[in-house]
Amino acid sequence: MIRRLKRRFVTIAMLSLLGILLVYFVMVAQFQSLKSPFIVMFPIPLAFTGGFIALLLTGFEVSIISMIGFVMLVGIIVNNGIVLVEYINQLRAEGMERREAILRAEGEKKSTILVAEGNKESAILEAQAEKESAILRAEAERRSPVSKPMTDPMYMT
Repeated sequence: MIRRLKRRFVTIAMLSLLGILLVYFVMVAQFQSLKSPFIVMFPIPLAFTGGFIALLLTGFEVSIISMIGFVMLVGIIVNNGIVLVEYINQLRAEGMERREAILRAEGEKKSTILVAEGNKESAILEAQAEKESAILRAEAERRSPVSKPMTDPMYMT
């Protein structure tokens, strides 16, 4: 039983790595650069660290359900990074210097990213809320490991 579970986690880890590489190569084609996708994907290890810390602090175990949350977290991080890097590239194409473009993009796109994150957070927090009924509480406990890796580390990225 334990050996089978370990094999499943190894398979999930390999598939996650393969998925991250696939996303990287798609972004290389989109940005026509090797550096921009690296910049977009740089916060992923930091977010994984935050997700594991969130699971540890809240007492949840790493499970298949929580791994789904990590996959969703990677998608959110990549989406936010693409928005930011694309806008920086637009500003650079208009002739702005790199440092100035980064600071301006961070200031202007921060509100867009925070509104999108607030929207996602409001949907995710429902999965973490405690319910009055025993049936609903059991359902919330079953879905809560999905939301833990996504909600807590998003503020760190």
